[in-house]
Amino acid sequence: MLEFRVFFLNGEYHGREWPPSPARLFQALIAGSRYRYRRGSDWSEEFDQALQWLEKQDPPIIVAPPIARGSRYAAFRPANNIQKELKNEGQKLQQNMVHYHIQGPVRYIYDVDEAPYNTLLRMARSVVSLGHATDLVSVDLLQSPDRKSDISGEVYYPLQHTTRGISYGGPNAESLQIPLPGWYSRLESNFEKWYVYDESRPNRAQATLSPSYRGIEYAPVRSSSIYWVFRLEDPDGRRFSYPQEALEHVSAWVRHAAGEAVKGQVDEKTLKEYVYGHTQRGSDHRLSYIPLPSCGSEHADGRIRRVMVAALRGNLPQGLSSLGETLDQVYLYEEDDVKSHDSNGVKRARLSLIKSPERDTVTATYTAASDSWSTVTPVILHGHDYRNRKPDPKRTEKLLLEMFEQAGYHQLITSIQYGKLPFNPWGRHVGDYTVPDHLKTWPRYHVRVRFIKEIRGPILAGIGRHYGFGLFLRPTNPPASTAPV
Repeated sequence: MLEFRVFFLNGEYHGREWPPSPARLFQALIAGSRYRYRRGSDWSEEFDQALQWLEKQDPPIIVAPPIARGSRYAAFRPANNIQKELKNEGQKLQQNMVHYHIQGPVRYIYDVDEAPYNTLLRMARSVVSLGHATDLVSVDLLQSPDRKSDISGEVYYPLQHTTRGISYGGPNAESLQIPLPGWYSRLESNFEKWYVYDESRPNRAQATLSPSYRGIEYAPVRSSSIYWVFRLEDPDGRRFSYPQEALEHVSAWVRHAAGEAVKGQVDEKTLKEYVYGHTQRGSDHRLSYIPLPSCGSEHADGRIRRVMVAALRGNLPQGLSSLGETLDQVYLYEEDDVKSHDSNGVKRARLSLIKSPERDTVTATYTAASDSWSTVTPVILHGHDYRNRKPDPKRTEKLLLEMFEQAGYHQLITSIQYGKLPFNPWGRHVGDYTVPDHLKTWPRYHVRVRFIKEIRGPILAGIGRHYGFGLFLRPTNPPASTAPV
């Protein structure tokens, strides 16, 4: 891992975006290095090579500290063109500003193999500002063989970036600029055109072309998920399917397989709480094992042929970053053998990692962006919606709203519908599903919801979400037949 750490020396930030984009950091590295080493004998070709190397890397993970909005104040800037400013009677010298208070560094973590560390370190220590010129910073560069687990603050993941079968999704995404290959040369070319000094016309400069860049969506882990998707195969490598109504069995098989696979890689507390899910009720700080019914196409029949392993809140403990590769080709065992099996246990299926889940049409039914979603498996509410032994619609609606708030969708909902039958052709009646004993007494409903904006999946809600209940899909074409997909 290669990690830039940006410390704001005055504890304030004035930029419009938060966190500062990777492109802004890239420009700060160029500006600081050019200022420190000037143009001439002090400048080394190693700097050019390091910047060209950096612009080709995958987008970094960004770890941002808490930030609090400060008050507005009047800022006075220097006059770049005296004659023009005098003509306007100094009206533009004053500018309304908003500052933000920052506690801690902003961290940009790149996953790389080999890096020109020493050269980038010299450049990082040359940076003096990031954001406005008044945002004075000190930048350091660290490298380590693996990502650190002691991450505090909000972790922003690049949603469009997939590595080693991991995908990211979430409702609150923000587009941040990232450099593209060739961006450094474009910036240098622009500067050469702009930096033309004429003593007779000291306040004129040639116009510049905006550098080419690409925006990529980032989302904080509090509203994003990290997930891996696997195809189910029988022990001989052929396709495997399972009834949607018995999804809890598949979830139990995969949870047990995950626990067996990571023993020795994580500590006992992580194994017990995060992997096996023996934690407080309602906690999302655990893995979820989500069977994915085949939905979304005209031939889909709703049977389970894929399964998702997800960290719904994003943070992965140390030792689980390669979970997808660890579970690839792992066997799943019959439920009766789950508590203790040996080499003679009954193998029911095998996991096969989908390396690019965003290209899988069934997975996209659950992960693509939409403002309208409906359950394929029923949600399980966290409280009873009966009053005096009679259904109470007001209480049901209250519990549904609380359920979405607990799942991280507070104040994003415009309408909710619910019932015992599904709102799409692939679900089943809520009474058709086998449910774990500790969830059998709670009410179950199919739900259709509309959000105020498009939200990226996976979307799960209710107290059974870690088993695959309360799984939502986006609107798709209904099936024309029951032929499997």
